Amino acid sequence: MTLTWAAARLAAPVSKRVAGIAASRLWFVPWRLRASDNTLSKWEAWLAGTERWSPSGRLDIAGFRAGEGPTVLLVHGWADRAATLGAFVEPLTHAGFQVIGIDMPAHGDSAGRRTDILEWAEVLRAAERDAGPFHAVIAHSVGAMAIGVAISEGLEAESLALIAPAVRMQSTLDRFRVQARLSPRAVEGLVDDISRRFGATVWEDFATDKLLRDRAASVLIVHDREDEQVPLTDGERLADAIDAELVETSGLGHTKILRDRKVIERVCSFVVAAETPAKKIKVEV
Repeated sequence: MTLTWAAARLAAPVSKRVAGIAASRLWFVPWRLRASDNTLSKWEAWLAGTERWSPSGRLDIAGFRAGEGPTVLLVHGWADRAATLGAFVEPLTHAGFQVIGIDMPAHGDSAGRRTDILEWAEVLRAAERDAGPFHAVIAHSVGAMAIGVAISEGLEAESLALIAPAVRMQSTLDRFRVQARLSPRAVEGLVDDISRRFGATVWEDFATDKLLRDRAASVLIVHDREDEQVPLTDGERLADAIDAELVETSGLGHTKILRDRKVIERVCSFVVAAETPAKKIKVEV
């Protein structure tokens, strides 16, 4: 991946297309970073009462299942794994729900090296066919965008709890450019490559605020003011577009928000209540 990054930077002055292809590899291939021993211990504790589970016909997909009752699906974000939402398992199973988590393709223990939102949506639909209908979906970051695409393709859920949701690909691309330190020319090549793969309208096709505008589910959005990966403006934009409840937090950033006790309690309460429809209101935690 380091060589790919170097290729994207060095090729930019010579060939926008070559630089774009290299940047595309960075975009579609999630980095598999080794978790700390402390994080691994937390995941192990959170998933202690679960059993392995995969959608039928998808042995390449790793996942877990716990509890009995209406099903709640956990969807992680980019370069993460289902265990990052493991703190929700115990309170939800205790409340009488079955909880399912999936490592998306090329993430966690699932197979693959590269993936995209359409493949994620396909896996989510496969999970629905086996374990659905879903009472609720709890999705983090890019997982919210994948759920939006899956819902546009027919996935159903009574309620959606979206934590730090990614809303627009252009916004995600802007942050990716800064994080990867790509030149404007390499980014132009990446945009061209994405458009060739998915069509020129992909930037609107994957817009979470538009995908969820006509949804039947009630929606809760939780977003931190200091989130440096997906800014609060994304959550605000989505809440305004779909008239959803927005809970704002402070000091939790993009990942701590998934294990904060008050956030977990608020999300679980929402899942239990499954209120429809939620009114747009800002609540501070």
